[in-house]
Amino acid sequence: MTQHTSVNDCLDRLEGLLDTPLEVEGVLNTTFAGHLDRHEYWLLHYPRAERRPDVHGDPSARGSRLLLEFGDGSIRPNLKAMARWEDKRVRVHGIVRPAKTPTSMSDPSSAYYTHLEVYSIQRLTSEQRREDA
Repeated sequence: MTQHTSVNDCLDRLEGLLDTPLEVEGVLNTTFAGHLDRHEYWLLHYPRAERRPDVHGDPSARGSRLLLEFGDGSIRPNLKAMARWEDKRVRVHGIVRPAKTPTSMSDPSSAYYTHLEVYSIQRLTSEQRREDA
């Protein structure tokens, strides 16, 4: 797969992209979910000037972010790499999943966000960034 999409494009075309593998490019962001005692990883739209505001708790407001979801199996995030890549541009290979209901998640605050089930994440090289310019 060489074609990638932005976070906003992914959200705009969500219905047609559900359950299909894709590459999404954006800025890696981390928040600490204290009640879960773990970090949550997000992919924010790039460029920042085109980000849409989040309306917390409103399932119809799509904002400009995807919650990165890592399974419980062998694919786990490299926490040291993720810390180095925070606020940097990355390309995530994964499968887009719809927002979940609060009762199906351990963290209801993340329930209204579209999820990207990650199977690979890479930091964009300067060459890749130049190709996109």
